[in-house]
Amino acid sequence: QKGLDALDEECVEEIVQVETKYVARRRPLYAQRTAVLATISEFWVTVFLNHGTLKTYLLEEDCEVLKHCTQLTVTENDDIKSGYKIELTFNNTNPYFSNECL
Repeated sequence: QKGLDALDEECVEEIVQVETKYVARRRPLYAQRTAVLATISEFWVTVFLNHGTLKTYLLEEDCEVLKHCTQLTVTENDDIKSGYKIELTFNNTNPYFSNECL
């Protein structure tokens, strides 16, 4: 069993290295996509309302707030095994709160 555990751990470490490499390679493509999506009015509220599960949790008030969302960013932690951070960025005409980013 020790041999299998060691081999599994080695496998996980190699997968993490490959994932980390490709996360970095995807960043410029995500930046290009973000620039295009920012030009589409109310893009993110439309995405959330068209998601089968998420739409069941959204109230009308949530949708009014999300109309001001201009960007959704997912950032992998440096140690990708430990997770990621999701940030919502809002335009400066958002009357609901003063934070630009949540």
